[in-house]
Amino acid sequence: CDFSGADFSNKDFSMSEAKGANFTGANLAGANFFKSDFAGAIFNNTNAKGTNFKGTNFANADITDSDFSQSVTWKANFANANISKVDFFDAELGSAIFDGNDLRDSNFDGSILWETKFSNSKMTKKQCDHATAEEAIFDGKCFADNNN
Repeated sequence: CDFSGADFSNKDFSMSEAKGANFTGANLAGANFFKSDFAGAIFNNTNAKGTNFKGTNFANADITDSDFSQSVTWKANFANANISKVDFFDAELGSAIFDGNDLRDSNFDGSILWETKFSNSKMTKKQCDHATAEEAIFDGKCFADNNN
């Protein structure tokens, strides 16, 4: 499905399935996608500020240059998603799963990472320090890039 440029702001799409859908340039601000399935979906230049993604599956999704600030993403699955230049400022990411992600150019300032699981993911030292302070769970050690 191609939802490029669509305006779904403040709409309720709980438990929807949009595997492989294209949300490029879409406005999802304040929408409710509780327990939705976006496996393999594309979120490029997407506004998802304040969106409810609790329990949502983003496995293998492409999330690039997007605003996920203040989103509620408790227990979301980001395994093997391409996450590049995503703003997770003040996002609630508790118990979310990040596995196989390169997170170094994304912003996690102010985000809640309590019991968030990081496995095989690359992070900056600043991100590792923040995740550690937030009581995130690391499978092994935090793979910090020493440059930041």
